[in-house]
Amino acid sequence: MLSFTEAMISGVCPFVSDSFDTMKDILFAFLCFAAEDAFVQALGALTLIWLVTFHIILLRDKRCQLEFASNHLAVLSLPTFSADSTDASKKAIQAKAEKVSWTKWAFSKASGMCSELLPLLYKQFTPTKRKMLLWENVPQAALAILYLALVPGGSTVVAVLNLAVPIVQVTGTFVLFKPLQRRIAPKLASKLDAALEAADGDQVVRLKDEAGLENDAGLFREICVESHLLKEISDLIQSDSTREVTRSSTDAWQNSWSFCAQWFAALSSGEWDLSGKLEGKDNLFKAMVKMVSFNLEPLRNLKLNSNQIPPSWAKELARRWSGNQTIVRLEMSENALGADGVEALARCFQPSTRLECLVLDSNSFGDKGAEALGTMLTQNRSVRELSVRRNQFGDNGAKAVALGLKSHRSLMALILDANDIADVGGEALADALDGELQTLHIQLNKLGDRGCKALEEAEQRSKTLVDLNIDDNDGEAWAAEESSLQETATLTGHRDTVGQAIRTGAATAVTCSYDRTLRVWDLMTSTCTATLTGHGSRVYALCMVDRFTVASGSQSGEVKIFDLRSGRCTATIATGHGCVSALCRWGNDQIATGGSDKTIRFWEVASGRCVCTLRGHTDFVRAVRRVTATLLASASDDGTVKTWDRRTEQCLATLKGHEGKVFALVRLSHGSVASGGRDDTIKIWCLETAACRLTLTGHTDAVWALARLGSRTLASGSKDQTIRLWNLVTGACNQVLHGHGASVRALVRMDAATLVSGDDSGVLKVWRSSEATPKEQLQGDPRRRERPTRQVEVSNASGLSEGPSCFLK
Repeated sequence: MLSFTEAMISGVCPFVSDSFDTMKDILFAFLCFAAEDAFVQALGALTLIWLVTFHIILLRDKRCQLEFASNHLAVLSLPTFSADSTDASKKAIQAKAEKVSWTKWAFSKASGMCSELLPLLYKQFTPTKRKMLLWENVPQAALAILYLALVPGGSTVVAVLNLAVPIVQVTGTFVLFKPLQRRIAPKLASKLDAALEAADGDQVVRLKDEAGLENDAGLFREICVESHLLKEISDLIQSDSTREVTRSSTDAWQNSWSFCAQWFAALSSGEWDLSGKLEGKDNLFKAMVKMVSFNLEPLRNLKLNSNQIPPSWAKELARRWSGNQTIVRLEMSENALGADGVEALARCFQPSTRLECLVLDSNSFGDKGAEALGTMLTQNRSVRELSVRRNQFGDNGAKAVALGLKSHRSLMALILDANDIADVGGEALADALDGELQTLHIQLNKLGDRGCKALEEAEQRSKTLVDLNIDDNDGEAWAAEESSLQETATLTGHRDTVGQAIRTGAATAVTCSYDRTLRVWDLMTSTCTATLTGHGSRVYALCMVDRFTVASGSQSGEVKIFDLRSGRCTATIATGHGCVSALCRWGNDQIATGGSDKTIRFWEVASGRCVCTLRGHTDFVRAVRRVTATLLASASDDGTVKTWDRRTEQCLATLKGHEGKVFALVRLSHGSVASGGRDDTIKIWCLETAACRLTLTGHTDAVWALARLGSRTLASGSKDQTIRLWNLVTGACNQVLHGHGASVRALVRMDAATLVSGDDSGVLKVWRSSEATPKEQLQGDPRRRERPTRQVEVSNASGLSEGPSCFLK
């Protein structure tokens, strides 16, 4: 009896069932076909076409698929109803024998039946059901109105079934959903438990979305109490919260259900960001581990950065998480994992899982931890990107990673910035570059000429490596490029002067402009992929902070920090310069700025705190460049280039020779820099002797921008609207590039065969060598298209504006 009732409610009963909606639409179609008017018959055909189309559309929606299944397989989904009905007669006889009142027995059975059927009614009034009703009935109602207007006398059946009934149906979904929802909270909790135990992430998300838990705190609390799995997690979280004497029990409960709500939201978005939220909260961490160990498919990205996670927590995570097959990206930067914690995680991920990206920056695990990761790579075949910046490992750790890289031929990106890797480690990594690796960053290490040369030669041999970055090391060994360049593309979008350009990936550049914007360019397709806004005045300077962050300085004296993944401004630093015209990255977490107040300042990016101020220039500071880990060079309107010792905060040397303002500065190899100025010349300075060893002449107006192309080639951009390529050994001009119709303000080297330039009109031009190999152009490689852009700084590119006239003498 109960099974029959259930089937009637969920599959046949009017006002709630999809079967009824389909039946009445088919009936309407045949009524149209029975008419003599051809237009009315066409309405019938449209009715059937829409009926089929509507079901095809909804069957592609995962939530609607589950809705259809739950409606039409209701009897099979709850077999206990049939068991209840088969035992009914026995229970009746027993009740009679015990002289129990038939009235009480009937009332008890009715209550039980009601509690079981209420969830079935609830399913008929959910938002998904409402969506299905609206999609099906609104077009059909419009057709029904046309039918009633065209057919003499109309039709009561059509008016009732195709107009009145749909109105009642949709109204019911709005009016009855919340009252029914409150009545079945225990059932929702039990269904949620069943879905969690079955690791059915899609069902968990559907139950959460249908109930609108993110918008109904009261219902969510009730479900947390009724669900034995969520209650266990809530109890863990409350025990952490109540340790703080200032917290009341109400606050503790608020924390527990709020944390669970964040997890449910993460299941919908696919990313759970717990950065900075777990520090010192042991039970909260255990609750997170339990939640993640459910292995729910929608949750793909997990961020645990900046939580000071100790080795003991890492071991617990590895123990409970072994064999996880859902997480694709795991970030655990800025923690305290140490070697022991990394070893535990490496053992956990040694078998292949679905993990593709592992980020363990700033965990101080040294050579021992790097060796554990190298061992993991020899066995794991799933990881595609590994980032281990700032972890204090040297050559031994690099050799272990290189050994793993030889075995793990499918690794596509390896980020080793800001460690202690020297020549031996660099040579080991160069020897391992024969797999699928496309991106290798070893910035801010201790590579000498030998290590840099080995890596560059390996890049030339590799068929896949397109993004090698060895900037900010002690050595230099760039390949010499003597081939000529030719214009291959013109990029437009900026509405005013391009102030500076920097390389942010193998084929990606970022530019800033006087039009107050930054733009991201894809040189593969010659298109602008993003425009970053937020500055209220001209933007003069750019530099990279890390792979995904860029800093920009403006006429107003502000430095804004932009996240290239989201395109949003994440922080603003008021520098006090008056106008910021120079920027460069300094070390792992700082930037250096120069401006109109004649000073150079160093800033912590995370806090926005000024940590050092260098004074000595007597006019506008136009350019700052990192030369070594402790040496900074700067150029100024006072006509000088100065070198500074960052440790002592003292000026080491003042290089004089330019007749007028110095606008551009670039680091060269072997302790030398090049500068360009208003006197139309470029000077090559030896920093050891503080002497000018070469002066390049040929431009007929001010030199605004410099970029080194190779170990013997320098590019310069000028107000005379040309770009010149110079031989740094002989001082000869190898080539003059014409094409710009305005002053060339910005230059950036993309690779040994590609140069990008920007001018006063806002136009960018791409110049490539006619002899360039096609390795860099991987448009046909699907793996390349799927990889995210890797952001890096090129410290040897410059191009600064002259700034506003109010600062000119």
